Amino acid sequence: MKIKILTTGCRTNQAESEAMTIGLKKHGFDVVTRGTADIYILNACTVTAKSERHARNVIYRAKTENPDSFVVLTGCLATRLEIFPDDGFFRKESPDLRVVNANKDGLVAMIAKRFDARKQGAGAIISGNRRLLKVQDGCSRNCAYCIVPLVRGRSRSIGLDKVLTDAREIAATGALEIVLTGTHIGMYGRDLTPKTDLAGLVERLLGVTDKTLIRVSSVEPEETGMKLLEAFRNPRIAPHLHLPLQSGSDRVLREMNRPYTSAGFRDIVDAARGIVPDIAIGVDVIVGYPTETEEDFQKTVSLIKAVNPMYMHVFRYSPRPGTPAEKLKDPVSYQVKHQRSQVLTTLSQDLRASFIDRLTGRTIRTVFIRHAKDGFLEGLGDNYVKVLYKGTGKGIVNVRVTRRDRDYAVGTEE
Repeated sequence: MKIKILTTGCRTNQAESEAMTIGLKKHGFDVVTRGTADIYILNACTVTAKSERHARNVIYRAKTENPDSFVVLTGCLATRLEIFPDDGFFRKESPDLRVVNANKDGLVAMIAKRFDARKQGAGAIISGNRRLLKVQDGCSRNCAYCIVPLVRGRSRSIGLDKVLTDAREIAATGALEIVLTGTHIGMYGRDLTPKTDLAGLVERLLGVTDKTLIRVSSVEPEETGMKLLEAFRNPRIAPHLHLPLQSGSDRVLREMNRPYTSAGFRDIVDAARGIVPDIAIGVDVIVGYPTETEEDFQKTVSLIKAVNPMYMHVFRYSPRPGTPAEKLKDPVSYQVKHQRSQVLTTLSQDLRASFIDRLTGRTIRTVFIRHAKDGFLEGLGDNYVKVLYKGTGKGIVNVRVTRRDRDYAVGTEE
C-alpha cells in the first residue's frame, strides 16, 4: 500500500514527517514521493491564513489525484480546527481523518492498525546528506500574533540521551549535515534534570559525531547568548544564524510582546559577526501588524539595511484565532501589506545577490544535494547559500566560487 506524506510549514513539521516515514516503512508501507498514493498524510501548518489555504489546496489535489484515497490531516492545522472549529473551512473535499498534535506520535500505529499492516519492514531508515534532528517542541512565549503555543503547547525538551542517540544514528547513515530543529530551540534543556542549554547540547553533539556538520536553526534573538555564539568558532558548526526579528520598530515590538529592542537586535548581530565575521544572518519579518504605521515599516527597512542580513523570510500578518492581536482586528489593508511585502522581498533578493557576489574567488564548504542540469551538481553551502558546481558529488567539499547565477553561487570543487 502506497503512502505519500505531504508537509507544509516549519522544519519541526519536516522532522516529524521524517519520523513518520521511518515508522511507516517499518510497518511495511511503501512511502512514495511521486505519483498517486492510497493514503495521503498532510502534516500542515497554521501559522498564517496563507499557510492554511495552501494546506487546503494540498488536500484538494490529493483527492483529485486519487478520489478513492484516504486523506489524513495532522499537525498544527488539525489542532487549530479542533480548538477553534470552522465548519466552512473545507469548501470542497475534506480529510477522512484528523489527528491533532497531541496524538501525532501515535499516528503511525493508528494507520497500521486501520489498514491491517502485516508486513514488517526491516531496518527502515531515511538516507540523505542533510537530516533534521528534532530536539524540542512547543513554545512558552506569548507573542501577541502567534497561535503556536495554543496548538503545540508549552516548551518541552527531548531528553539529552535520546537526542544524542538519534544524532549518532543519523551520522551512522552517512549524513553530512544535521540540522537542529524545534519550535523554540533556544529554550532547550531548561526543563530537563539536570538542566542544560542549547550551547551545551551543541557541545555534546560535536562530541558524539565525527565529521558531521551541525546547523542551528532559528533561535530567538534574546536567547542567542555569548555561550552559544562562542560555539560558532568550531568549524563544524555551520556559520549561519537565523534570528526572528519581526519588526524594526520598538513600539511594534512591544505590542507584539517581543522581549528585545531594535538596538538589542543589532547588538546580537554585531556580536555574532565579531566571532564569525562572514556568518550568514537570516531574519523573519512580519509586515502589516494591525498597529504598524508607515513610519514603523520604514524603521524596519532601515534596520534591515543596517543589519545587512543575507536573506529575509517575509510574512504578511493575518489574524490567528485565540491570539491577543486578533482583538485588534486588521486595519492594515491587503494592498498595503502586499506593497510592504514586495518592498522587503525585493530588498531580500538584493541582499542575497550582494552576499553571493562577495563570495567570488573564495571557497565554500558545500554539502551535495542532487544532480542538476548541464553536468552541474547542486549543493548547500555551510553559509546556507545554494551552490551549483562541477565536482564529484561526494562528501563535504570546498567549492571555489567563480560567479553568481541568480541566487546560486557557481564554482568548481577544489
